[in-house]
Amino acid sequence: MKPTIIVEGREDVAILRALLSPELVNACHLLATAGRSTIVSVARTHLIKNRAPTAVLLDTDTLDPTIIAETIQTTRHLMGTVAGDTPFDIIYCIPHVEVIFFEDTGLLKRVFPQFDGVFIREFAKTQPKDQLALLFQKGGGPKTLSAFLDQLTSDDVEKLRAANPIRHAMAFIANNSQIAA
Repeated sequence: MKPTIIVEGREDVAILRALLSPELVNACHLLATAGRSTIVSVARTHLIKNRAPTAVLLDTDTLDPTIIAETIQTTRHLMGTVAGDTPFDIIYCIPHVEVIFFEDTGLLKRVFPQFDGVFIREFAKTQPKDQLALLFQKGGGPKTLSAFLDQLTSDDVEKLRAANPIRHAMAFIANNSQIAA
């Protein structure tokens, strides 16, 4: 059974599809849910029904280390109670997966000509999803996530793959399938 990565929505699937190698995308299932409120329930049901290795790519929605630790611990417990011998993992993004785009702003400066006039470092750190939406609206570049992902070069993709949540997802897929990361 192919490993499955369950994410909070279609945008997260699009990000993973853009950043994972075609080999890794073909070696797994990427499953979008209706958001954070349903992700653990969907993951637990998937584990019970399919007994397939399952990872949850979870936005923490906070920078508070105590809340993050509690969320991860609770999610790990809930998954563990149904997993049995089936491998599972929690891949967490602090506070959202979109934060990876702000780790090196060179890509954003290249893609969004008005970047410097729109970028607010603290906003990107605390609300990266909203900062990216602001760039789509006023950055003078792509207007959608899809158009933005289409602008990524192979060098951009390699840099973004080094970000912890993406690297973690790649390792989970490779460790639970017949391919190497």
